[in-house]
Amino acid sequence: MKKISSILFLIFILISCKESKPKEYYTINGKIENLNGKIYLIKAINEEYYSNNFVKDSAIVVNGKFEFRLSIKNNIPLPFHIETENTRTFRFLLEPKDQQIIIDSLYFNVSPKIVSKNSTIQNEILILKERKSLALKEFNTEFKKIRNPNFPKDSIEKFAIIARKKLSYESYLILTNFIKDFPNSYVGFWEIAIAQMYNGINKELENGYNNLSTKIKQTDVAKVLDEHMFNAKTLKIGSYFPTMKLKNKELNEIMLVTNENSNYTLIDFWFSFCSPCIAQFPKLKELQSKYNSKQLKIISISTDKTKHIDNWYKVMEQKNITWLNLLDENGVSSSPLGINSFPTNFLLNKDGVIIKRDISLTDLEELLENFE
Repeated sequence: MKKISSILFLIFILISCKESKPKEYYTINGKIENLNGKIYLIKAINEEYYSNNFVKDSAIVVNGKFEFRLSIKNNIPLPFHIETENTRTFRFLLEPKDQQIIIDSLYFNVSPKIVSKNSTIQNEILILKERKSLALKEFNTEFKKIRNPNFPKDSIEKFAIIARKKLSYESYLILTNFIKDFPNSYVGFWEIAIAQMYNGINKELENGYNNLSTKIKQTDVAKVLDEHMFNAKTLKIGSYFPTMKLKNKELNEIMLVTNENSNYTLIDFWFSFCSPCIAQFPKLKELQSKYNSKQLKIISISTDKTKHIDNWYKVMEQKNITWLNLLDENGVSSSPLGINSFPTNFLLNKDGVIIKRDISLTDLEELLENFE
């Protein structure tokens, strides 16, 4: 009898030890329609925000099912995409716990459904989405005016830019008020971080950040955002455009210093697979022909990845780009400054001070025509 009791006690100890072993990862089970093969879990924001590597960052879809495993050391919600070779989902937040992803069909910017028990994150996402919906509805109503055949064609670009700026401004105000109501929200935090990554920094984003709780501001990800916001302030209107380490066409390193003698300098950021960027080249070429270098100097800076440098050369040759074109390989200089959306441009005065960001080429031409 004592022998049996000893065996049972040993089994109990072994089970207890097994159960007390800390979990090393959490599991993301997924379902997807109409796809078999490899998919990837991709980080949706700068690398610095992810302090630990994934346990598993790719998966094979079999019979519509897949699984990812992420390190439990990532103890806060983090933003991701799911991606194939040809397309990717809209970004979503994964909490540091077991949960499920359901994707109806993997087309570009589809929004996955995240199934997570007792999730405050998913509830907050719905609240913020609902608050933004009215501003988005007004934007869509305004944008429909462009499709009217009687709408003046020469006003389309300016009208679209104004409508987008209004939507951005209203969205930032909604986000700021949302964070006032939910100061501990990682939904609000990541909205700020992602907006800063693509659009730089502005007063509304700073206000939103200031409304976050001390608890969030003390996290490692908040320290990364602090640094990025500080760097992005160097590109505010009224600031001198910073010196940048770039490469010329021969791939030799140079320092770009923008103390030019031109009345205006346009710094244009692009990359060789960006269709809207390339669509601007004919107009840039027209402006270069119309105004001499004393009036306007154009500097294009490509952020192409190392593996795409050949395509950078190809596009420059095909489009016959004759103005100065430089390379910020892999975006190492521009990305920390919040230049992650393309095309992005900065208009500088003759002293190298930023006077406009993302000026339309129509407005630029009007400015040059009226310059005395």
